[in-house]
Formats: sequence, structure tokens, C-alpha cells
Amino acid sequence: MAEKKERKPWREMTYRELDEDALFEHALSLGKEKGLEALDYLEKLKTARIPFTAEMRAKMREQLAKKKKRKKDKATQKMVETDTPLYTTEQIEKMHDEITEVPEYTPLKLKREYCDKYYPEIVPKPGKPKGPTFEDKLAAARAKLQQST
Repeated sequence: MAEKKERKPWREMTYRELDEDALFEHALSLGKEKGLEALDYLEKLKTARIPFTAEMRAKMREQLAKKKKRKKDKATQKMVETDTPLYTTEQIEKMHDEITEVPEYTPLKLKREYCDKYYPEIVPKPGKPKGPTFEDKLAAARAKLQQST
């Protein structure tokens, strides 16, 4: 079994490493008034729900219909897809009937919204790439070719 990595303190995490617990820890570090406001904002984002629309149903139906059952191949000991669908049409419809609302914010979108408002210094800024760009590499390659001829 793989060993579980020790979790970094939230102050040492990059934006990509931030998890839900780190957001809570950050909110607690903001002080009483701002911290409560941040926690309320997190709760608002987490509990925001939108109706499960016909468009969403169609997309989910399409995705579920594509899924195939898998079984272990005795020769290679690897999992392979069979031709049998994973879900029947009735099962898919039953799943859809049970869903009336879905979360408005995915975990990544929730993290982005929170960080934009309360932790903007960690949000990656689009800008100039750290290394040479494609254009720089192209110009260098052309210059090298011209020197050699």
C-alpha cells in the first residue's frame, strides 16, 4: 500500500495544492470578523444549488450511455472494456429522476471564487512565461541555422 504523504501547512501550499481544509485554515487566520465573513462565503458557495436542466440530463445521459462494463482479461491481467453497456436505459432514467438539483460550484470553481475574494495573492496571474517562449526558441533556431551556413 502506498504511503500517504504528509500534508503541508496551508501557508506553504501553492494554489494547486490548496484543499478544502486549507481554505478553512486560511479563513480562521483572517481574524474573527473577516474570518466569519469568509466562512459564510464558503458556506454560501458550497450550498449554492441550481436546477438539473434538460440540457444537463441529455449530457449526462450521453456520458452514461457511452460507459461500458469492464472485466479482467485472464491473459494480460488487465481490465478491458466489454461491449455490454454499464447502465441500462431504465437505470439511467432512474438516476435522472432522483436528481433535481446540482451544486452550482465545482470544487475547483469554489476554490477559485474564494481565493479571488479572500486570498488573491495565491491566485496564479497570467503573464509572461518563465522560460523562453515558442517565438524566442524559433528565433534562436533560425539564428543558429544562419550562422552555420
